[in-house]
Amino acid sequence: MITYYEHLKHGQFYLLLVLFARFGLTPNPGEILTQTNDLALHFSGYTIAGISMGLSKPVLPHWQRFVFLWLYSLAIEVGQQYVPNRGFDLLDLLANGSGVILGLILYQWLARPIDRAITKAIAPNQKG
Repeated sequence: MITYYEHLKHGQFYLLLVLFARFGLTPNPGEILTQTNDLALHFSGYTIAGISMGLSKPVLPHWQRFVFLWLYSLAIEVGQQYVPNRGFDLLDLLANGSGVILGLILYQWLARPIDRAITKAIAPNQKG
């Protein structure tokens, strides 16, 4: 039985993907996100994405989560070639990949135990 909490975990992940695509493929993201270090944004954003994907897809192996998110970030970087004032940047991909790795580690060490406790409290008979 899928609980409301499970639906929320999936929904937050898909919303995150939509937001990343929106900001990643905007011609002038500086108008939306002002005065931020670009690489720090990439790193922290994909750290959150790693945690988010862990919550949404806990049965996938870590390497599959990493590959999915890194390929997603690659697709956005390639798509930026066709957006005015944007371009492909290898440093962004490095920051994205590093962020995903940290996010997956943080999910495993911090978010997963909390998620299991919440799941057990909400649905005691459900596997966590």
